[in-house]
Amino acid sequence: METIDEKELKTRIDRGDRFALVMFMDPVAYERMHIPGSIQCSNAREAMRQFRKDDPIVGYCSTDACAYSKMVCTQLEHNGYTNVTHFLGGLWAWEQAGYPLEGTAVQR
Repeated sequence: METIDEKELKTRIDRGDRFALVMFMDPVAYERMHIPGSIQCSNAREAMRQFRKDDPIVGYCSTDACAYSKMVCTQLEHNGYTNVTHFLGGLWAWEQAGYPLEGTAVQR
């Protein structure tokens, strides 16, 4: 599985690459804070209902210490998904880089 950092993710977003940016956390966490343009899925089963096996997907969660999004990305690959990328740094790295965030906990 490909792994990218916040700089590469920002480059892909700015370039207009076509992919689903998916926050693999619960809906409450998503409402609090997420990367603009991302959607929320709680688990692999939910993602498999939403995406085709060849859809480009970039998954993330809270920090590089959180293994949940990597686990979900791995589960997708094991179920035949062929274009899955893991954004290792998560919300923490995105925020530390000064990139935009959305949600109820984001201070304007």
